Amino acid sequence: MNSGMYGALIVVDDPAKFDPAKEKIILVGGGGPAPPGGDTRGFVNGSDTPEPLRLDVGSTYRLRLINIHPDWRVEFSLGGDTTVAKWRAVAKDGADLPASQAKLRSAYLITGPGETADFDFTPTQPGYMRLQVRTRVAGWNVPVDVFVSEPKRTAAAMR
Repeated sequence: MNSGMYGALIVVDDPAKFDPAKEKIILVGGGGPAPPGGDTRGFVNGSDTPEPLRLDVGSTYRLRLINIHPDWRVEFSLGGDTTVAKWRAVAKDGADLPASQAKLRSAYLITGPGETADFDFTPTQPGYMRLQVRTRVAGWNVPVDVFVSEPKRTAAAMR
């Protein structure tokens, strides 16, 4: 793990229902050996400059937030410059949440090492957002750009 060798293992009841276009994995881990006198760096999906998420307005995505970083806590927040988005918690550490806990709420989460959390997120308008992924203890921040577009219209939908 100190050399950056880690990944996500997603277990689903019905593999035919798994849609990689709608299931977005955000895996937070360490960036290899620490520089002299420093903490390990933070990486999201294997990079300190991760690929942006590209989403469509009106489509629901499952954001799978996985913290495998050896730090104390990792903080996630999704929104614009002055706003915080809303998402629905649907699973915690691989177990589906009961309906009473699956409420729409502000897109903010603090996790500890080894924790996972799944959220359903449906963008309501096009534009730019950012998923902030950071720690307070080690002081690193790895933002993930989120670009939300109007869905592409197919030829059949234009008729």
